[in-house]
Amino acid sequence: MKNLFFFCKNKSYNWHLKKAKLFLKSGQSISVNLSNYILADAYKKQLNLKPIKKDKFYFSFYTQGKSKFKFIILDLMPHFFSIIQRLTTCNKMKIISKKINKYSCNLILKIDNFECFIDLKENQKNKSLSFGFEDFIFLRRQYLYKNFLKNFICNKEYKIKIETPNPFTYFIQDYYKNNGISNLSKEFIYKNFDLTLKTYF
Repeated sequence: MKNLFFFCKNKSYNWHLKKAKLFLKSGQSISVNLSNYILADAYKKQLNLKPIKKDKFYFSFYTQGKSKFKFIILDLMPHFFSIIQRLTTCNKMKIISKKINKYSCNLILKIDNFECFIDLKENQKNKSLSFGFEDFIFLRRQYLYKNFLKNFICNKEYKIKIETPNPFTYFIQDYYKNNGISNLSKEFIYKNFDLTLKTYF
């Protein structure tokens, strides 16, 4: 139950896609943790209510993971794409810039009509996730309430606080409920995989 379909270190982009296409044609099922689409769906509902300028998109994700250098892309970019795939078709992508350090990656991508600014960090003491268009960025917050951890996406400027499921908990529950079959389409998983690999290679 990883967030990347699969990866072989010494193989090419084309090799990976060829193997992934075999999966698409097969009758087999797979469950990949791309559950942050839940947050994107909650965001999209609010987006439709606001006259927001939709040209620059920001995504920041800091985790306690141990991936380094380019492998940060493989670990965290599937989460970015699981969000942006719910907001646009992702039919076109161009890498404008990519800066990689030991525990951080900063990327600027042109996806369809959006310019996306991506800030990724691993090996961090504190975890954080924020995303959204320039004037409408939401921060993920977690609060302990009566021994239960509640999850929200929040925007201070607009005084919006939306309770959401915990994406990973939702993914695990859905996995067992559906006997390991993902509620995401194979096409969604494949496109996420393709876009992540393009960013990596």
